[in-house]
Amino acid sequence: MAYASRLYPRAKPRGFTLQWIKKLSATFDFDTTQYTKAFQDNQKLADSSIYTYYTRIAEPFLTHALQYIDADDDINDLLNKIYQQIISNTRLADEVDQPEFKKSKDQTIHMLKRFHTFQQIVFQAEDFELEFIASQSRPRARIIGHTAFQVILKKLNQLLHDQSISDHHYKLLKIIYILAYRTGMRINEILGLRVKDIEGLNQFSIWVQPYGSKKQGNQHLLKTDSAERIVPAYALLKDDEYQFFSDFVVEKRLENKKSLYLFSNLNENKKLNKHTVTAPLKLILNQVFKGHHYSFHSFRHTTANHLSLLLNCEYAPLVQKLTDYSENEYQKIRAELLQNQHGQNHWFVIAHLLGHIEPVETFKSYIHLNYLIAGQKLLKHHPDMPNELAKKIMGHNATFKNLQITNGEKDFNFEKNQSVLATILLNDQTKWLQSNATDILDELSLQIDQSHDFFCFFCWNRRF
Repeated sequence: MAYASRLYPRAKPRGFTLQWIKKLSATFDFDTTQYTKAFQDNQKLADSSIYTYYTRIAEPFLTHALQYIDADDDINDLLNKIYQQIISNTRLADEVDQPEFKKSKDQTIHMLKRFHTFQQIVFQAEDFELEFIASQSRPRARIIGHTAFQVILKKLNQLLHDQSISDHHYKLLKIIYILAYRTGMRINEILGLRVKDIEGLNQFSIWVQPYGSKKQGNQHLLKTDSAERIVPAYALLKDDEYQFFSDFVVEKRLENKKSLYLFSNLNENKKLNKHTVTAPLKLILNQVFKGHHYSFHSFRHTTANHLSLLLNCEYAPLVQKLTDYSENEYQKIRAELLQNQHGQNHWFVIAHLLGHIEPVETFKSYIHLNYLIAGQKLLKHHPDMPNELAKKIMGHNATFKNLQITNGEKDFNFEKNQSVLATILLNDQTKWLQSNATDILDELSLQIDQSHDFFCFFCWNRRF
């Protein structure tokens, strides 16, 4: 398929003669009359806007189109996918706090509309509702499964065993990774914790709060006002994780310096450098996943989705299969977090734990399993669903033509169509699922885990 021919200059270049148009027409098989008409029907593009069109539409289109260069799919299906990816990448600007995000997204949709008009005139493409495609765009799902997380901790153990990191550094990293994975706290929130921000005697909670000032040189700000909150670590961490965290906190409290940072280098009272935490994680993730978009922030995505399952689903099958919480832990977390709350309030609880003022932000950027949650509830209460209702719930999608629906069937057959539905749900990004995490876990499980022998370390170290 000739994708290059679909990228046209709105401002007619100098010397772009009819002879050149005929050459393009012969190469890419389009009607020269329709091609010329596409320019005549549109207002001339200002020279100052050409670069904007190139960076927002032309370059992304070519980049995303390359993966479909040998595809036999219908052109409308391919355009739908490429438009989704262009809009999704524009939306990612929000994740790095770009203030021009809304303007950027709206401009992209506006330019895509103009661009698609050209596709309709010259290549007879179907009419698309680009606003709907934009609403269907989803942020990248960065959920770290519980098996992968155990591999991360195992690899961390290996770094200690190989003396790539010190015992103190190992302890800090393990607790930080656990807190991030189970509570969803941001990295700056964790690194800014002081000893006195850990509340309680037997059941530790974490008070995420701003403090200090520029004048004193210890100013610690939160991302938003709503980010100040109490995080019940005693409820969210598993028993062995909580014990490890608890022992660490007790040690820090015995130093009797409440203003100390909870996480710092030995003999220092300075906030731990972010790179000290992210660099080892990046090293481990690159070993665990063949190709990935995971980062420290993926822990926060994971927490959001685990909480959405824990607070909105029955234990089986989703919580049981997609998390490592036992049924007793599931009941304990629900009892602590929900108490007497019901229904929609569950989403407000999750939003609060993540430091969001309301669930809108949580849904927009973090909840990736809502399809599974909603589908499980529909399957429970409406196991027999008419074909037309199923299509309406799923919304318009060009790939629905691949669904296996016969004229004689009244109800939608989910089992027969599960492969197609899974492909749509994953947005055709099945390569993200590739990982050698299981192989690494099997390999590490063969090694005998031995506790660190402090006596041997000090007695046989030549420095002592």
